[in-house]
Amino acid sequence: MKHEPFKQFAAYLALAVTLAAPAVAMEAPEGVVYCGGDPERQIEFVIRPYTGEQWNASMTIDGQRVRAMSSYSYFGRQKEPDGFVVILLAENGNDYLVFEAGGEHWLEMEQTRFDQCN
Repeated sequence: MKHEPFKQFAAYLALAVTLAAPAVAMEAPEGVVYCGGDPERQIEFVIRPYTGEQWNASMTIDGQRVRAMSSYSYFGRQKEPDGFVVILLAENGNDYLVFEAGGEHWLEMEQTRFDQCN
């Protein structure tokens, strides 16, 4: 029984460390969150003020950070689609078109529409 005080101390220490450790929490969204696709995915983005950097936007796609460039004129001489706001040219090669019309916010990537879900 000479190890009993040590076991008790170890149990208290383990409890103290557990209680003192910061809880892992989901990061609160910084902006509009878009949901859609099959399987469903979540996409969020933030466009930072222009500082001369090529990658001026940050996207979170299903919890993974992706750098992107924003462009407000993507269609050349063609008329832009109704409700077009901005296109995000992601570092991973995908293009995300952001729209806002009639009180709705949505994002399109290829043939998939992601509607505002927050």
